[in-house]
Amino acid sequence: MSLGPVLTGPGSRRKAPRDEIALGQTARKNTNREKVLALLRGKGELSNSEIREALGVVRRSVARYMTELEKERKVEQVGKTGRGVIYRVK
Repeated sequence: MSLGPVLTGPGSRRKAPRDEIALGQTARKNTNREKVLALLRGKGELSNSEIREALGVVRRSVARYMTELEKERKVEQVGKTGRGVIYRVK
């Protein structure tokens, strides 16, 4: 069931609450990705666990951020899989 736009007054439109949540999550993800890049520029290279500790997020979130940054060619993964993997800025 779709709530559609929420009207707050004559002629005004406001996004539904779930849209606002999604926008907040996207903003947080982008902020965290920028933090990852800043950390890597400062430290040179980091593991998933080091990034996870610095950001206070779960392992899967870091993996998702790093996959996106790799696809954008902003970082590179050194090592194939597992605990030996580190990331560095390209």
